[in-house]
Amino acid sequence: TGALHEDGLADFADGVGGGRTLEARLAIMRDSRTGAYGVLALVLAVLARVAALAAILDAAGVIAAAAALVAAAAVSRVLPVALLHRLDPARAEGRSAEAGRPSTAALREAAGWALLVCAPTLIPAFGTLAMIAAILGALCAYGFVETVSRRQLGGQTGDAAGAAQQLAEVATLLALAAAGG
Repeated sequence: TGALHEDGLADFADGVGGGRTLEARLAIMRDSRTGAYGVLALVLAVLARVAALAAILDAAGVIAAAAALVAAAAVSRVLPVALLHRLDPARAEGRSAEAGRPSTAALREAAGWALLVCAPTLIPAFGTLAMIAAILGALCAYGFVETVSRRQLGGQTGDAAGAAQQLAEVATLLALAAAGG
């Protein structure tokens, strides 16, 4: 994806961390430069992923780690769709406004495909309860981004969608690592 989601996480962190007003937050997010909040968010996200994968590798091996990566990618890609579906755009112009609002059917289809990838990938490697925990972890991360987007931005942006994907991926991997790999 050309680090598109990582850029979204960094911009989202910079905007909600550094902006005092709605206009300032949106302007910061539109700025192509990455600030301290964005750098910290990226470093912490990468470190969390590395730690989770190391724990999974240590506990369950390379096949489980590969399964975790595939499942985390699948689950986390649904949540930007959910954000665009559930919230109005924070600004009238921009990529998320241009993308439009995904339909309920599109969201259900994306979730169905993610589950179709997760179940046969995670259940043999981790078990059903770990899969459920991973999905719940991703949903909690998504809930955080949706709440912050609603309260701090007045809606969704492409950067918020990227942040939702990144944080959901991290949460999925951490939940699987906590499940014992």
